[in-house]
Amino acid sequence: MISLRPVDLALSHEFRTSRSRVTISRSYYLSGGSAVGEASPVRFYGETPGTLEAAFHYLRDQLPPWGDPRAVWAQINRLLGYNFALKCGLDLLYWDHWGQAQQAPVHDLLGIRRRSRSARRSRSASAARRRCAMR
Repeated sequence: MISLRPVDLALSHEFRTSRSRVTISRSYYLSGGSAVGEASPVRFYGETPGTLEAAFHYLRDQLPPWGDPRAVWAQINRLLGYNFALKCGLDLLYWDHWGQAQQAPVHDLLGIRRRSRSARRSRSASAARRRCAMR
């Protein structure tokens, strides 16, 4: 059974616009067994905590069974339509569960090759040298 739990995240820096100031962001953790996902509604897309919760409770019993996330994505997309935050959270949840079931990191299942830490450092150092040379 997949569950949804609201979490208020304190922002490290206050977010200000001409109309408001935000110091806390509402996010949601989805969990199913030991797998987790996170969904953060974005008001720009018409999502609010209320719409995310309503969509989850409406669809909770219709969600596809655990399996390869690529196979269940079409079903999730058809069920959720334009609730992007909940779709992202469920996508993370299904990939996390699939990775645990396959006993493999998700980046391997997605075919993403990780660079070593030293390769990341040398790449960022060479980029910094190029930026300095341009000045």
